[in-house]
Amino acid sequence: METYPLVGIEELDVDHRTLGAVVERLMEAIKDDDPPLAAAYAEALLVQAAEHCAHEQRLMREIGYPALARHRRAHERFLATAREMLAEVRDRGLTAAFLRWVAQSHEWLRSHVITEDLWLAQAIEKARTRTQEKRALRT
Repeated sequence: METYPLVGIEELDVDHRTLGAVVERLMEAIKDDDPPLAAAYAEALLVQAAEHCAHEQRLMREIGYPALARHRRAHERFLATAREMLAEVRDRGLTAAFLRWVAQSHEWLRSHVITEDLWLAQAIEKARTRTQEKRALRT
């Protein structure tokens, strides 16, 4: 079962599977009451999320996505909070604030995928279809 729903653009779905796997490992580390491992997975989540956000933003620029600014702001807010929570778990361990953030992050990522990323995927698909149609007309 997929952690996050598929959006139909393989490169984004791969990113989402990777993020989902990191979140699952992070939650396992919390269940095992292992603050150092939780910190390592929180850092991995931050790195993977930053790479995914940069990937999406490149795609948005390529297709002239009209909601790029809004989508980028959502990414920036998530990443800023992730950086704060990484410092939290490193400095103070599995605090209530960190645990709450992990639960909220899982839900935020799911919501983000089924709204923002799904809309983006639809726009990418339309742009790619237009490009293919233009190429077909040239030949």
